[in-house]
Amino acid sequence: MGKHAILLSGGLNKKYNSRRYRNDLEFAYKILIEDCGYNAENIQIFFADGKDLKYGSVGIQTMAAEKKELVNALQKMTEELSPADSLTLIVSNHGGNAGLGCIYLWGNEFLELELLVQILNKISASKNIILEECYGGNILDMNVDNACIVTANERGLVSYGCLNSKLYEYDEFLLHFLSFIHGKYPDGKDIKTGENDIIKAHEYALKNDIFSPYNPQRYNGGCVETPQIKCNLSGKVRL
Repeated sequence: MGKHAILLSGGLNKKYNSRRYRNDLEFAYKILIEDCGYNAENIQIFFADGKDLKYGSVGIQTMAAEKKELVNALQKMTEELSPADSLTLIVSNHGGNAGLGCIYLWGNEFLELELLVQILNKISASKNIILEECYGGNILDMNVDNACIVTANERGLVSYGCLNSKLYEYDEFLLHFLSFIHGKYPDGKDIKTGENDIIKAHEYALKNDIFSPYNPQRYNGGCVETPQIKCNLSGKVRL
């Protein structure tokens, strides 16, 4: 069984490529390596215009978030991955609500959620799809075979960065979801119940997202973010 991953943040352009997107992907990479048993050579990263990320003090090469290269990487997996393999896709980025929804890439490009689903359904591996971007919840109206899908918010709604960006410059949902799997937040604050369990990580994010209606200490400024999950995998589901 091989564990494969794609980490994606298009960033759109220099103006809108917030620091939190870099932080999200670096944190996700760290967790896949340290907590989930992934090998570095099986993690592909598409980040903005292809600038390096960091894992500790080590530079991590990325590819530009261009539609052609991203689609080629996904299509290659339709040929190379088997039902014994798994694929994790983590997206931190801007998303659009036009049509059935899309993921914005670098520049003027975007990946339609409908096209993404078409390709994913040709990949025979089990799939973990984690979508932080605005309108990522639109994918919940589509059928993805053999997959566990987690989104930052409901269909047709936006997602948010951390309210306390001075402490955590990450996206709010991904911060809690990934921290649960890691067992601690980026600043070292422990989560005693944390483990590599996607269902439990979603439940934790649902209760701790500062914009979630299920958080007793939620922010009451009018922003609502309710993490969603749609899973047709059996047994314990891990990244």
